[in-house]
Amino acid sequence: MLHRNNFKNSIKNRKLIVGSWVTIGEPSIIEILSTADFEWIGIDLEHTAIDFVITKNLISTAQGLNMSAIVRVGKNDELIIKRVMDSGADGTDFSFLGDIARNGMKTIKANI
Repeated sequence: MLHRNNFKNSIKNRKLIVGSWVTIGEPSIIEILSTADFEWIGIDLEHTAIDFVITKNLISTAQGLNMSAIVRVGKNDELIIKRVMDSGADGTDFSFLGDIARNGMKTIKANI
């Protein structure tokens, strides 16, 4: 299994890494997925009712099981992005493109 600290390097080097999306805010789902040797878990805040408290618990569970935790945010909102990153996420996923995504990356880089 890929150690979660190597996640960004694997992305940079275009290595294949396997993961899954979580749309249910139950840490037990992540525990079950960890048995399939997934290397990352995507936590979807855009299409679910998962809140920040649940997100933090899911991030902690994934990382405790040696998986990277990526969080999909639904819009370029500096407060949302900061809260996700402050919760310990290994990265964010912007499902929108163009200037909005570029502005989101600026927000992340300014707060790392």
